[in-house]
Amino acid sequence: MELIISILFILSFIFYILRLPLLLSYLIAGLIVSYFIHFEEYFIHFVNNLAISILLFFIGFEFSFNKIHKHINSSFLNTFITFLLFLFIGTIFAFFISKDLKSSLIFALVIYPSSSLIVIKMLQITNRLASIETPFIIIALILEDLFIAILLGLIKGSYFPILNVFFVILAIFINFKFKVKIRKFVSFLTNLDRELFLITIFFAIIIADTILKSPIGAFILGILISDTYENFFEKQLSMIREIIFMAFFFLFGYGLKSILPLINFQYFFIAIFIFFIAILLKAIYFIQIQSFKIISRSIITLIPRGEFSIFAIYMLQNEELKIIASIFVILSIGGILLMVCIKG
Repeated sequence: MELIISILFILSFIFYILRLPLLLSYLIAGLIVSYFIHFEEYFIHFVNNLAISILLFFIGFEFSFNKIHKHINSSFLNTFITFLLFLFIGTIFAFFISKDLKSSLIFALVIYPSSSLIVIKMLQITNRLASIETPFIIIALILEDLFIAILLGLIKGSYFPILNVFFVILAIFINFKFKVKIRKFVSFLTNLDRELFLITIFFAIIIADTILKSPIGAFILGILISDTYENFFEKQLSMIREIIFMAFFFLFGYGLKSILPLINFQYFFIAIFIFFIAILLKAIYFIQIQSFKIISRSIITLIPRGEFSIFAIYMLQNEELKIIASIFVILSIGGILLMVCIKG
């Protein structure tokens, strides 16, 4: 543990001095630690499943129909078309290699979603929250998270998969219809004992995931209580989210030790090809914007892949797809450096 903390501290400090994203230091720290410490597969699997459940809870909690309804008409169709194209292209390409439909869908899950956590963080760092394209980027991220949460439920769930879609819609309806009562109930629990409330939330996340046999349970739970007690969650749980964010990329870097020796020119070329297709497809989000400069800047902003993509890589059973997917994510994370150069 001392070695892990020391490496994380040294690299984070160096990256901070160089004004580089700390995310990259987490990834490199994981790679370095992999040569000195061995983690059991069960531990990595447990941490990643717990992390994706909590992150999905946050995504569900931050989902707000009030925030997206004024942009939904202009953005939903573009986002949905892009999602279908990614799903089709990613699945067909991966099926050609693996001959397995489930692995092919998981590969599409790797290449499609931009990382909400990274993109929002980088928009803040580069002072672009007030840029003209930012509302379109935010709505795209929200809809992507919604689509991916449902797709993840379809892949991981063992019940009739369409039920996951029904549960998401039902959660949105309940939240919209009974928001005031839910807010009063959540407020009562937090005022009763905040520590107990936090433990209850984590317990509820585990129960929801167990019932649906998928992390989408945490997403649905988040939707149920969204727009109810936002300040409390931001203050009390923001640090937990940062630690989970760190763990995701640290463990991804740790896993690269077994991937790097297997990378060859063929895999690298295929990953670059898919990478550029993925960049071009995201341009569909911004077809209503007339400025080529703004469109280019927006596309670069959405390059980074993160939490969902990394989680999906762990689900891949086909070694070739896992190598290509890992290269793809590494390339996309490199897009963060391009974002640092964009000042709005």
